[in-house]
Amino acid sequence: MLFRSQFNEYQKRFPISQANNHVIRNAIEPIEFKPKSKDKIKLIYTSMPNRGLEVLLDAFEIMNRNDVELTIYSSTVIYGKNYRDDKAQLLFNRAKTMRNVNYKGYAMNNVIRKALQEHHILAYPSIFEETSCLAAIEAGAAGCKIVTTNYGALPETCSDWATYVNYTDDKKELAGNYAKVLNQTIDNYCNECYNLKKQDRKSTR
Repeated sequence: MLFRSQFNEYQKRFPISQANNHVIRNAIEPIEFKPKSKDKIKLIYTSMPNRGLEVLLDAFEIMNRNDVELTIYSSTVIYGKNYRDDKAQLLFNRAKTMRNVNYKGYAMNNVIRKALQEHHILAYPSIFEETSCLAAIEAGAAGCKIVTTNYGALPETCSDWATYVNYTDDKKELAGNYAKVLNQTIDNYCNECYNLKKQDRKSTR
């Protein structure tokens, strides 16, 4: 059952009758699937900066690939104009200067949903103990492969549809491990696209 282990953890911590508890599932508006480009692989990050952006930027630098692009939709704007997070701003500034990284900042949900249709992989090395994850649900609905951690309820949210990296509090170690898994996922996707291209050429002869 989806979210069952999280429900069990809640039961352990709060001895309330099970009859008085109910799991409310997350849901999204449907997203139309559109065929992905068979050229350069596009990664996308669509969460808050404190939920894994630093790890992703470290991993992307470790990978050092020219055949992929990373688009980042992440901002603190939703917290209000008086909200200040110097660490987040440093991450945004870093992203703006990185090769093959497109930092977009804040965007309305309809913009992000459209972007997901045009990207191949949701790159989300989560360090946040999600109780569910709408970012992952939307990405999956848009046909993106998902590479994330097995932290919080992400395995329950994504089930077998995601590729998982074992979570660790050591961000340097996590970035290294994530880079390896993301590299492999990209390579597999590239091979899949290459095979599709060969099939396409055969079909036009």
